[in-house]
Amino acid sequence: MGIEEHRFRLEWISASEGERVKTVINEMTEQVRVLGPLGMPNKFEEWDKEMEALEQTVNGKEKVLHG
Repeated sequence: MGIEEHRFRLEWISASEGERVKTVINEMTEQVRVLGPLGMPNKFEEWDKEMEALEQTVNGKEKVLHG
């Protein structure tokens, strides 16, 4: 979807690991700050184009199946 992989993080942390939770949140917050703004308005335009292309592909396949 055009979103940098470094904006996502999955961590399995036990409820008893409060210090680990704090560390992970601080690391992720700093990582996102370094990456800067997401630039969503531009992404919406790209996603709309991708969805239109996908819709045309799906509609074309449906016509072949049901045509």
